[in-house]
Amino acid sequence: MIRKDNVLRMVFVSCFAWIPGLVAHESLLRLAWRQSMGGDWKAVAFWSALALVILAPLVYTPTMFVLRTVLKDSRRTMWFSTVGALLAPIPTAIIVFAWGGNSHGLISEEAIPFHVMFAVFGVIFGIGFALRPADRPEPLSK
Repeated sequence: MIRKDNVLRMVFVSCFAWIPGLVAHESLLRLAWRQSMGGDWKAVAFWSALALVILAPLVYTPTMFVLRTVLKDSRRTMWFSTVGALLAPIPTAIIVFAWGGNSHGLISEEAIPFHVMFAVFGVIFGIGFALRPADRPEPLSK
């Protein structure tokens, strides 16, 4: 059974991980292309948040649970962050296809900041998942 406090914790971790992802997106644009999101900031924030609202519960969290089962524990934080980062093309694909792109759009220059953004999200999400407290049994009496 999924506990309410665990769900709230994963929502918090998702929100916390999304912000550094946006910062990474903007930083890459500034460093590599000497550009900024400018007026596109709202669109980038909206589409990335929408992709993560869909994928955090459907892809990221189940993947982390499977990984925890395979590893038999969640103390190997490196694996959770690595797998989280490797999931980055999935939300990028949702955005590319929602904008009417095709599979070639996933390797375009415009997609690179999104890959970086979701890789940063995945690393932080994976660490947040791995560092969450172990499931505690319910008390027998109050």
